[in-house]
Amino acid sequence: MKWGGDAVLLLFQGGGHAARACTAALEMRRTMDVVGRLRTSCGPVRLRVSTGVHTGSFDMFLVGSSHHELVITGPDATTTAEQEAAASAGQVAVSPATAELLPPGLVRRRDDGVLLLARSPGAARQPLRAAGTGAVDLGARFDPP
Repeated sequence: MKWGGDAVLLLFQGGGHAARACTAALEMRRTMDVVGRLRTSCGPVRLRVSTGVHTGSFDMFLVGSSHHELVITGPDATTTAEQEAAASAGQVAVSPATAELLPPGLVRRRDDGVLLLARSPGAARQPLRAAGTGAVDLGARFDPP
């Protein structure tokens, strides 16, 4: 998980990673629909979320000495950001690479060619891992299996 302002980047690995990522994106959107309706001193506010999902290889670097920062870069990181930018509020845009890994009928094409998640794959949750297990080499290249 990587935070940047009001954005979050999540990494899903292993078998079924595309379905789990898409399910999580739709669950976040559903949750925002419930908790994102706020009453403020300036009137009602509705918070919304747009999401981009991409499957690929990501270069990650842990940089700094007194303060560590995780830098995620490379062409696939750019594609992920492009998918998010293509999604309007309330939409989940998926790259062709991700769409290929999903069951048929879950993705629809918008008029401008953007692929949108039409419904959830309903991927099962994976069990949580105990702290200290499943360590990740942050200088490594991440390729989904």
